[in-house]
Amino acid sequence: PAQTTPVPSQPNVTTPVGGTDPQLAGTWTLKEMGLQGGQAPLTLFPQPVTNTFSGPGVLAGTGGCNNYGGSYLLTGENGPFGREIRIGPITTNLMYCADSGDIERIYFQILSNVSAYAIDNNITLSMRDPVGSVLVYQRA
Repeated sequence: PAQTTPVPSQPNVTTPVGGTDPQLAGTWTLKEMGLQGGQAPLTLFPQPVTNTFSGPGVLAGTGGCNNYGGSYLLTGENGPFGREIRIGPITTNLMYCADSGDIERIYFQILSNVSAYAIDNNITLSMRDPVGSVLVYQRA
């Protein structure tokens, strides 16, 4: 018979939670996007921008033209701007989007760098990156 070596337990070690937050699960529609640096927030988008959190660690959506998919990890920690989250890598298809290309590029840039999120009344999802850029969604 094969021998097994017991693994010593390590109390007081925090491991990432992974999985999902039941409140985060579902589809969210982008309502506002703001860049750090004083630029006015964008509130109108040529096409709907969505983000769907499904299954443990799986996200997908549309950036207004291109579809995207990727992964996320919940660290289980709370930071100054909400619960900590890591997103990426994100992959997209590469259609040319005359009316929404720049908006989509900025959206993917912010989304890829998001580090915290907060949910208000199970209706509004705010995500923030370390430099203060924000994405604000409403539940679809």
